[in-house]
Amino acid sequence: MTTEQRLFLDIHAIQTLPPSNMNRDDTGSPKTAQYGGVRRSRVSSQAWKKAMREYFNTHGDQSNVGIRTKEIVRYVADKIVELDSSISIEDALEKADKVLIASGIKKKGEVKALYFMGDSQAKKLAQAAYDNITHKKELQKLANADPAIDIALFGRMVAEDPTLNEDSSSQVAHAISTHAVQTEFDFFTAVDDLAPEDNAGAGMLGTVEFNSS
Repeated sequence: MTTEQRLFLDIHAIQTLPPSNMNRDDTGSPKTAQYGGVRRSRVSSQAWKKAMREYFNTHGDQSNVGIRTKEIVRYVADKIVELDSSISIEDALEKADKVLIASGIKKKGEVKALYFMGDSQAKKLAQAAYDNITHKKELQKLANADPAIDIALFGRMVAEDPTLNEDSSSQVAHAISTHAVQTEFDFFTAVDDLAPEDNAGAGMLGTVEFNSS
């Protein structure tokens, strides 16, 4: 549908899954949700978005794709070394750290949250670090310019500095099964190929939870 000359495309996909544990919770169990009065299988939106981002890297022609990492200093430092191979990685890390602090992307010390940055943005900040640019607004302009395709799709939120936020152009919902599910348990055993002949027992055994939806 269109609203105020804007196009909204709604995609609903149905995929049959065999017995599996597509998306685990903190206990290792398949994620579920109570919906329509019954317990249903669930796969979180983050799991789908991660798979979509990997698809861009594997099958897309885009060179400007995003990296979501705590190692953002190392990522920019590597771009600095690409600019000038005579710079040691230690000096590049120092330059990258300074430019990221100056831009507000990180504070002093360790990076405490994952940061989503595109290849083009990293190269621009690396050039700024190489040129010793320290003006915050100028650096933030570089950090926001030319967002990667997956950042443009899924957005970026920086709680410490909202000026670095990127509004997403898509929304991905949690996937839930079309029917009620009941979690089942698979008891497994594994044979040790190098076990002594007089030991007929399993080398490993246990249970894993699964459902099909």
